[in-house]
Amino acid sequence: MKKTFTIFCILFSIQILQAQNFSFDSIGYIKMQTGKVMQKGDGWIIRSGEGNAAKDYYPVNMPANYKINNQDVVFEASLGKVPPNVRMIGTPVELKSIRKLYKTKPKDIGDNKRKTENTSIDSVGYVKSEKGTIIKIGDTWLIEQKEKNVRYVPDYLPQDFKQEGLIVTFSGVIGKTDPNVRVMGKLLYVKELMAEEETTFDKGQVQDPVKDFYPIDSAGYLDNASGTVKKLSGYNDVFFIEMENTRYIPLLLPKEFQQENMIVIVSGIIGKIPENVRLAGKPLDIKTIEKGK
Repeated sequence: MKKTFTIFCILFSIQILQAQNFSFDSIGYIKMQTGKVMQKGDGWIIRSGEGNAAKDYYPVNMPANYKINNQDVVFEASLGKVPPNVRMIGTPVELKSIRKLYKTKPKDIGDNKRKTENTSIDSVGYVKSEKGTIIKIGDTWLIEQKEKNVRYVPDYLPQDFKQEGLIVTFSGVIGKTDPNVRVMGKLLYVKELMAEEETTFDKGQVQDPVKDFYPIDSAGYLDNASGTVKKLSGYNDVFFIEMENTRYIPLLLPKEFQQENMIVIVSGIIGKIPENVRLAGKPLDIKTIEKGK
């Protein structure tokens, strides 16, 4: 899929950043990664990974309110092709979603200052990647898990997370509380906090033959396998990926990959097929996909 954007790039002939038009040619898709926003020259990048494994991405559509140095984010994007004879500050990407990620110790600023007098935490447990809802009781902000009948009192909550009804994913250390003291919830020393967008899954987006297989019941995992996109006969706009003698029908296939005979490299969860059901291919919940050669 080609789109025209203005980007900052470094030409081989001159070693300064300058604006240049190019066609955004999608060659893949990045599924939910974490990274850090950084300014590089006159442009902004998202650096994912650390050390030798670090990779710089240049978003062609970075929202202005995310241009904050060292801001941790979670993002999903289409991967773009680097134009020939051009050195860029990062691999071009078109963001599909981006949100702030708070983790480890935040800055001690104003009313949000984290108490650091007691560096030794008396821990009774740990929670990882749990989902909850922000609520407020009196002047206290809490994270509630209604289905588990559990409430947590976070030791720190960023200002932009102080929204009643906000869905969050959080990790942290559960602190010990005095059994003789009545508390609103379990004390939580926040290590990671991420805002979630609560959306209703639209089964209308799923390809017809595999609509009844969502949510998928895993029967295995496909890891970086190469295949060919083909159209399924008897259906309108239904595609499958053929690999040797096996067909995989993706629950959702991004539009830029809905091209017959396109070679792709794909990873994802393979779905189970009940014994009494006949299907033209195995259901596949795609996690990563990119153009192959």
